Amino acid sequence: MICIGKFCVSVLFLLIFSAAFLNAQTPPTLEDQLTSLWLQKNYSGLNSLFESEMSTTSPDVAALYSAKFFYVFVQPNKIKAVSAATKLKQAADGTNNEDFIAFADEELAEVQAIPDIEFTAPTQEILDAFHGEFPEQYPNVTVALRIKRYIAP
Repeated sequence: MICIGKFCVSVLFLLIFSAAFLNAQTPPTLEDQLTSLWLQKNYSGLNSLFESEMSTTSPDVAALYSAKFFYVFVQPNKIKAVSAATKLKQAADGTNNEDFIAFADEELAEVQAIPDIEFTAPTQEILDAFHGEFPEQYPNVTVALRIKRYIAP
């Protein structure tokens, strides 16, 4: 490349700025965020992501399903698990999709049926087993993302 004066510097600056701007425009998807935090074993980050999503007026149904799993198996907390499943049911009830409503009813009933005594912190061995079972992405994130088809097929 031959440069004439400051022209090359300006073109190079414009290309770098454009690339940075385009990257800044594309926030990571829910799947990317969950998977990144999962692979880092950043459970507090996952908790924060779920807390944030559950506090919105119209939470993402994939996040709710993923939160239910998290609060049952990774950081057991029955109140939060029931809350996630209840919000999933509320989202389902807002649709006319009988399959989604039935699915959400089952998810809520499943969490409610778990005895309180089973909501204990998992051992490192159990967490390692989860990571062995789901080494490349957050557990069941593919299923969670498919739930969105109930809202927008």
